[in-house]
Amino acid sequence: VRSLAEVKTVRVLVEDLNSATQKTGLQKEQIRAVAEKYLLEHGMKVVRGGGGVPIVYVRLSSVIGGEQEHAPISFYLTVQVKQFARLARPRDATPGEPNPDDPPLLVTTWEDGTMVMLDRSELGFYVSQILSNLLGTLLQDSQEANGKGDNVASTQNAE
Repeated sequence: VRSLAEVKTVRVLVEDLNSATQKTGLQKEQIRAVAEKYLLEHGMKVVRGGGGVPIVYVRLSSVIGGEQEHAPISFYLTVQVKQFARLARPRDATPGEPNPDDPPLLVTTWEDGTMVMLDRSELGFYVSQILSNLLGTLLQDSQEANGKGDNVASTQNAE
């Protein structure tokens, strides 16, 4: 969770959904709205656009077993935090700062996901619920990384 230290502002990016998933009525804009609302309501600042801030990247991979209302669906929902980083020089290299001419790399620094099988008619509901659960884990890890983990445990025990 150390990679989440000092992460207070993020941008949410949702990967394009495949056409079969879009035919169920679920759109990536809905997923982004759920993620942004959840993060904002739980104390994370969310910006649109703005380069340089960490990205909360949401990916929904799904396989749909037909177009009828109760067709089976299997999906894997992943939430990642991507941040810019520079590679450190090896210990045996010439001491000094990283070369400022080397562009930073976009790397995944945190990830969690869940796989689910369900009825086609339940897709939207469960995507929202599972996304909220994954984002809750992200925020819990972020609080721990920022020295606020004890407060979260105390609050949960009080409930």
